[in-house]
Amino acid sequence: MTSQHLFAYGTLVTGILDPQLAAVLRRYSRMGPWASVAGRLFDLGEYPGALPSDTPNQRIRGRLIELLAPARCLPLLDRYEDVDPDDPARGLYRREQVEARTDGGASIRCWIYWLNHLPHGARPLPDGDWIGLRLPSDKDGVAPPLRRAP
Repeated sequence: MTSQHLFAYGTLVTGILDPQLAAVLRRYSRMGPWASVAGRLFDLGEYPGALPSDTPNQRIRGRLIELLAPARCLPLLDRYEDVDPDDPARGLYRREQVEARTDGGASIRCWIYWLNHLPHGARPLPDGDWIGLRLPSDKDGVAPPLRRAP
């Protein structure tokens, strides 16, 4: 089984709210490097949301997560992120492939969860960093539920 990457910019890095998903990711994923993708980030309260952007200087900061068993992880992640695989426009988010750029300069193809629509009351985060609001003293730290890549 080939691994895949997921770009995470919110609770998958700061602490997963679903114990079943946390257990699966502890076993079948590894936390990877810090990276960014082109997009606009919004604070939705307990979690963030992102929209794609064609403007290169609008970047979202996050971490890459290596999914060692994507077939086990992605259906649970889709449920956690309120994605309807049969009708992607119906859920809160949709999952798409994007190019992430690591802090080391590498380009990595990965999954991301984009908002389908911007909820009322969403607060723009011009610096593209929701994780920094939640982990201000641990910018290069590891999310508790996941393992650091070797």
